[in-house]
Amino acid sequence: MTEIFSTGNAGNTLFSAQNPFQTGGAERSNSGLSIPNVFTVVAIEQVPFFKSQKGALGHLLGGWTISSDYVWASGQPYTPVQAFEEAISGSAANVFDRNWVNAFVGADTARPFIGNLSAPAAAVGIYAHDACNSTSFGCTGATAAALAALPTNQLVSLNALNHTDPVTGNLAQSVVTVTNSQVRYIINSHDAQTIFGTPFGNAGRNLSRDAVSNLVNASIYKTFNLGERVKFTMNLTANNAFNHFNFTSVNPTIEQAGLNQQQFFGANFGDPSNTAAAGRVIWIGGKISF
Repeated sequence: MTEIFSTGNAGNTLFSAQNPFQTGGAERSNSGLSIPNVFTVVAIEQVPFFKSQKGALGHLLGGWTISSDYVWASGQPYTPVQAFEEAISGSAANVFDRNWVNAFVGADTARPFIGNLSAPAAAVGIYAHDACNSTSFGCTGATAAALAALPTNQLVSLNALNHTDPVTGNLAQSVVTVTNSQVRYIINSHDAQTIFGTPFGNAGRNLSRDAVSNLVNASIYKTFNLGERVKFTMNLTANNAFNHFNFTSVNPTIEQAGLNQQQFFGANFGDPSNTAAAGRVIWIGGKISF
């Protein structure tokens, strides 16, 4: 691995282990820079006709070169992290050293629990009473009452609690019960720790991957012979020629599940489409060789 302990996205690192007494095996995983599958094809074709470019037809049809490259690569690993839920919580039940985490780490060292790694990447659950007691989700009124009425061990969708009205942008929270198999990760907080029997989440480093890279670049060159020693070459180049969405990153913060880039925190957890994507770029250039 190329980084230590907790990792967000793209190999970014927290120096602190979740459990300071388990800095070995519990922190071992694939590198955040691991991209195991990369397929690349490069092709260059120089049109063989009219190389001497004699006459008007030769100047028109000669001197053409086409080149292209295609890259398909696995998504980059990232670690689901809690930015502000348990290790920096002020609750009396918190077993983490809140003052130390706040002063020296700045992000939550507690990892979430695993629900089902086959569930959708952005699906996150939270136990009903953890959502009620959390300072992170702002449950009030009817939402808080609905959560309080549920059993302690009832899991609800954090994505639904974080839902906002697409028109007004205001919270439009829904209480939707789910099972462990329907969510990929579960928020690590007081009731979750009681149910799992440990304060340390079992979601290891770099469990998820962001979107694959799927990129075609292409260029067309036309060379004009301007005498025996002078050549002028023009080129048209298109990066990401087919305008595929190749997202630049992913949000690893699970408390932000269900949000989008217009809402509150910036981007939905585990959804690369809420981050920037470089579109097609075309430019024309030229050079003189002599």
